[in-house]
Amino acid sequence: MEKKLSKHPNGRLPTKNVGLPADIPRTAESERLLRAEIALLMRNIATRTERYRREGFKMPFDRFATLCDDDAQLARRVLLASGWCPDDDGNWIIGQGLRDIDRALSWDLLGATIESILDDYRPIDDDHSRPIEQAA
Repeated sequence: MEKKLSKHPNGRLPTKNVGLPADIPRTAESERLLRAEIALLMRNIATRTERYRREGFKMPFDRFATLCDDDAQLARRVLLASGWCPDDDGNWIIGQGLRDIDRALSWDLLGATIESILDDYRPIDDDHSRPIEQAA
């Protein structure tokens, strides 16, 4: 899908989003909203208090990916969108990365919150135990 430049003398770029290669047309908007909502949650956790905002947090990526329905791509996109960055030892950090994430929120509560967000955007059909789009 190629967008043409407008007839502007300087050759303006397209003003509409041309889409990302990983986006599937039928679920692109819901996946973007899912990533945005979990990213907002992670950003809010990291900036709750001034003290922890300065010291920052660290978190094992594998454990967070497990909370994200074992979707490593979703976990990576969420963390990048919320300001986290990878560290040497498989952890992801925000700020200085001095504190464990469970200082701000327990892993159980974080998992339950992410699960409820995932249920909103990726509902499961109880009859077939598959996502609704695949069950039809």
